[in-house]
Amino acid sequence: MKSPQRPPNDETFLVGYARVSTEDQNLDMQVQALTAYGVDPRFIFQEKVSAVSRRRPELAKLWKELRPGDTLVVWKLDRLGRDIRDLLNRIHELGERNVRFISLRDHLDTETAVGRLMLAICAAMAQFERDLTSERTKAGIAARKARGLPHGMAPKFDRQKMFALLDKGLSGPEVAKRFGVTKSAIYQAVPPEQRPRYFREWRRRPKGKSLDAVMSKALRRSVRVVHKAKSK
Repeated sequence: MKSPQRPPNDETFLVGYARVSTEDQNLDMQVQALTAYGVDPRFIFQEKVSAVSRRRPELAKLWKELRPGDTLVVWKLDRLGRDIRDLLNRIHELGERNVRFISLRDHLDTETAVGRLMLAICAAMAQFERDLTSERTKAGIAARKARGLPHGMAPKFDRQKMFALLDKGLSGPEVAKRFGVTKSAIYQAVPPEQRPRYFREWRRRPKGKSLDAVMSKALRRSVRVVHKAKSK
């Protein structure tokens, strides 16, 4: 989308952004809402791309189009940011560029006290999420250290040797122990179509069920066997 010529000396110019995640989805509802608010349809930047994608060309064009005094309007907050951190960073940058931000469905306006309060709450939640993640990571490292297990980045291992051990009949957990990695690392290193050949749990895997579900069932069965053995 090539940006049309904007009206001269328009200090409160509205620019819109509409996004859906897939080609099958429709942008009409968002465009209609933005147009009803007063955004010129020629200045509504539209694209069909997932929110998690770092490459959003229309958003990049919009970002270059914005000027001090403009107002960026979106239908919902999640149309703009990949996640809450990315959203807050973008809104903070808009504020530094003297660009007002409005989210129609969320009733958020960065020029109102309520809008600024909502952003402060979002920022606090984002910090809380970062702190929780950090605490979980530290707790996980401490637990692995206490059990004498490796921590940090997963160590690299020789896949040729891994397949040689699997061909000898060693199980996934046994190979994982040899290399000091998790079972998941071994499973992921083997192409999906070859996993039933090397791993019994994949041969018994019911169609349509995840490996996690199969492993959980196997674990529950093992616990029952242990309890039965103890009761004898």
